[in-house]
Amino acid sequence: MSLHYRINGKACSLLMYLWIALIASSAAVSNEQNPANSKLHQLLNGNSIYGLYGELVFKQILHTDGRLTVAVKGGDPEILQAQWFINKAGKYCEQWPDHQACFDITEGEQDYLNVTALGKHSDITIKAQLYRGQIPLTFD
Repeated sequence: MSLHYRINGKACSLLMYLWIALIASSAAVSNEQNPANSKLHQLLNGNSIYGLYGELVFKQILHTDGRLTVAVKGGDPEILQAQWFINKAGKYCEQWPDHQACFDITEGEQDYLNVTALGKHSDITIKAQLYRGQIPLTFD
């Protein structure tokens, strides 16, 4: 016994009906609800940040595939790798092997970013400047 439904006057199976319903409901989700389409993601994606995290000087590249490459002046090792993403709350996050860190980031003036660490590191002062594209991860 085969169950059939009608869509726009045409018969289709239950499986096809469910598939079409799934696609239609997925398409109804707005881009605003998808963190990858957020204004913050568009601002950071493929670009670089140069700044201070407390007293640490850093440069980082936010690759378009979600990789994060960070250089810390005088660090050991000097180049670090992680993943970056915008979470469902619209916050910028970094996934490191041993922890996750999230930050509230908004645009400031002249390519400066207003950055606030969230969670246990919220007392750290962060100064950051956005650069379009990739910058060298070296220090003079």
